Amino acid sequence: GDGDGDGDGDGDGDGDGDAEIQAMNEAELPSEFRALLRPPVVAWPTILLFLGCLSGLVGVAVLALSEQIPLAPFDFARWIHMQRHRFTNDADRDPDHFGYKMDLFTPLRWLNFDDYGTKFLLEEAGDIVRLSAACAVLSHAHDLECAALRASRA
Repeated sequence: GDGDGDGDGDGDGDGDGDAEIQAMNEAELPSEFRALLRPPVVAWPTILLFLGCLSGLVGVAVLALSEQIPLAPFDFARWIHMQRHRFTNDADRDPDHFGYKMDLFTPLRWLNFDDYGTKFLLEEAGDIVRLSAACAVLSHAHDLECAALRASRA
C-alpha cells in the first residue's frame, strides 16, 4: 500500500483516494469535457436498443401466430420438453444440457436451441416420433405452399 493504512493508495490516510483524484482531475478539465462526465437525463441508445428488441419480439410473435413463419410442430416440441423432464441434468440424454455450460459461446448456444433440439430428435427419437415430426413439418410446408398459391391467384 501507501503506508497510511487506509488502502486507497493516496497516502493521506482518509480512505477516499479515488474520489480526491477524480475531483482534482475534473476541476482541471475544460468545461466541455466536464459536461461529458455527467450522466445524461435520458439514455437514448439504451431506449432505442430496448425498443428495437421489443419490436423484434412482437414482430416474431405476430408472424408466428399468423403462421407466416414455421414453428416446431407441437408434438415435436412436447416430446423434446418431456425428455428434458425425464433426463434433467443427464449430460447424454437431456436435450437442454448444451445450454448449461457457461462460457463465451453460451449466448450463441441459446440462440440456436432449435438446432440442438432438431439434432437431438434425429439422433435420439424413435422412428415413430421422427416420422410424426416429419409429417407435421411437411404438412405445415404444404399449408404454406397452398396459401401462397391462393394469394398468387387472388
